[in-house]
Amino acid sequence: MTTAAYEPIVTQAGLNAAARAQADGRVLQITHVAVGTGGYAPTGMEIALSDERARAPVHRRKHIEGAIWQIAATITGDADYFASEVGFFADDEGTPVLMFVYSSTERVFAAVTDGQETLLELNVSLAAVPAGTVEFSFLDADMTIQEVLDDMAGEHLPGNNFNFALTRNNKEHLHISMEQFELMAQVRRGYGQSGVRMGRHYSQGGDAPYHRPSVVNFAAFGVHNHPNYPLMCGMPEITAIVNGHEVNTRHIDYKIIHSIGDAYLAVEDAVPPAVPPSVAAQATAEDQITEMREYLRAFGAKDPSIRDYRPHFDTYASVLEVWLEELDGDTLADTFPSFRHQLANAGHKKMNDDYMALLASGLKSRFENDDFKPTVVRVMRPDGQPQFAVLRYRLSAVRLGTYAEYPVHEMVSQVDDPATRVRKNTTDEAMAANRLGRFRVNHAIGDAGLAERWGPGLLDEIMGKVPGLDGLGATIHEDYIDTDTSYNEFTQRLMEFKTSDRMNSAFYRRFYSYETSGAAGRRDYRFGYNDPYLFRAATTRSEVTALPGMGGNHRISWAIPMELVVATPLGSWNPYNVAEGAWPSGDGNTAGTAYSNAHRNGRWYMTPSALFDGDGGALDPADTDNAAWMMCGDGQARLMRGSGVYVHMPEMQGIQTARIRYPIAPVHHEDTVMGLGANLGRYA
Repeated sequence: MTTAAYEPIVTQAGLNAAARAQADGRVLQITHVAVGTGGYAPTGMEIALSDERARAPVHRRKHIEGAIWQIAATITGDADYFASEVGFFADDEGTPVLMFVYSSTERVFAAVTDGQETLLELNVSLAAVPAGTVEFSFLDADMTIQEVLDDMAGEHLPGNNFNFALTRNNKEHLHISMEQFELMAQVRRGYGQSGVRMGRHYSQGGDAPYHRPSVVNFAAFGVHNHPNYPLMCGMPEITAIVNGHEVNTRHIDYKIIHSIGDAYLAVEDAVPPAVPPSVAAQATAEDQITEMREYLRAFGAKDPSIRDYRPHFDTYASVLEVWLEELDGDTLADTFPSFRHQLANAGHKKMNDDYMALLASGLKSRFENDDFKPTVVRVMRPDGQPQFAVLRYRLSAVRLGTYAEYPVHEMVSQVDDPATRVRKNTTDEAMAANRLGRFRVNHAIGDAGLAERWGPGLLDEIMGKVPGLDGLGATIHEDYIDTDTSYNEFTQRLMEFKTSDRMNSAFYRRFYSYETSGAAGRRDYRFGYNDPYLFRAATTRSEVTALPGMGGNHRISWAIPMELVVATPLGSWNPYNVAEGAWPSGDGNTAGTAYSNAHRNGRWYMTPSALFDGDGGALDPADTDNAAWMMCGDGQARLMRGSGVYVHMPEMQGIQTARIRYPIAPVHHEDTVMGLGANLGRYA
């Protein structure tokens, strides 16, 4: 059996036959395929093959795209020969007409064997003739057999339907699956807003309703320390509801990275702030330690009179992004880098099997690398085939600016959390100073009020700097098909809120304006029906499922804010010239067994321990911020601390612990009346 694909040319005789058929109100039927041994360059003036050896009826056709069709015929060999010409014959009122021809002096398209069948699958474009004037006829099989073949293939002509009840019912069940997925999302939207719903409780809890940890277990959203990895923020598994879609993550532990848009999900590491010049100018490492301590003391006290720390600290915002990605096959790659937490299995089915077993048994995998990504039918293609999609997510971040531009302590207010406060028998002040505290972004820097707002605020400014899946530098002007008051279709364009400027939908927004007012006479809106934290962005990435409605080709991702993170100059500071290299020797436990060099995978110790009080130590079992002995550039071993990200800066002389990470994620259920008592009394 031979399978080949060719691009025949239309003949003048075929064009003449098509014109006669159109004039008579007929459709010209292509009925047969012929093969021969002649090899030449066709001119289109051929009326027969040069050396025809066999002719067979068309027995199957398949639409490829546009005007291109694949047709099949079976040639029975009466001798052994190589076929180098093929003709497609139409029936012009009983007269065979050579409609298309292919031949070559350099190519053989099939080898025919005496007494055996050779299956030919040939691509033919009908673009050379007016649409609807020529089609394929199946003379060797009645239509019932052909319809069965089409339905068994799970596809039909664009715009048509399946022929039999079984395949029609399968298609209807897929439509119902699509509707059920969106219905469940709409139910979740009604129960709350886009936000984190819960985190792992580990061994916490009790018998009273308020004992349930919700989003605060040992810390708000489980945040913890991994400063021995560069720019790594520790965070365990969470369950979030984003635009009604439930996301169950693996252990997150995300790096501060930028989306750059060069390729799908391409990122690059953030660059820590440079060492302040007055620190770098010191003659000795010991003097650098003394001077750096002054900057950190000023930062902890928020007192620029000690040192103007503000230009030397950066503010970052991290977000959880969610989107529906087309799923073809079973393989899935991880969507964002971590250090020891990656998808447990690259096979989608295997991973879902494992996760469902974990849910059924109540167990927990050791590395916490299992997540749950539901597979859904999001789109039915025009040919009746389903487009499967899988819910994906990633943690990304963006630099907002220096601390002078974005002073986090003036940008946030603590969220009152009565359940956690009662469960932990603590106070708001204590929660603000430890890891239990959660925060919300004020409407503006210095504006902590809770008055009703009718437009964008500081959080919108922050999220507006976060690119969607097209990355930094992208511009997407979004529009869709709407209807006017006379029910005529027109193109509705999205504008920046309360302006006449086109909105750049490549970045996350929750406010927008119509170019043309809606039925209620308004043109200024939030995205979504009733979700105050619905931030969304458009994308051109073909990997994201395209939605066909409202003009089609709408590809969308959603995001919620997770944290504000302060990047300190410690990430660039290396006063003792600790070398970075391959995996080090030593274990770091003593001066005699010091690590030979730093390594980004858990050996990122370049900050002198002498900068802080004591040698540090984990506040939680998930922390990895103990001090380690490192071999320095002068050949001496010194006790060093991690140079990455802390939740709170380790204590040092003259300052209290300074907060570095501010969890600002919204909570799914806090937009309801349940959240009123939790916040009204504190901020009224």
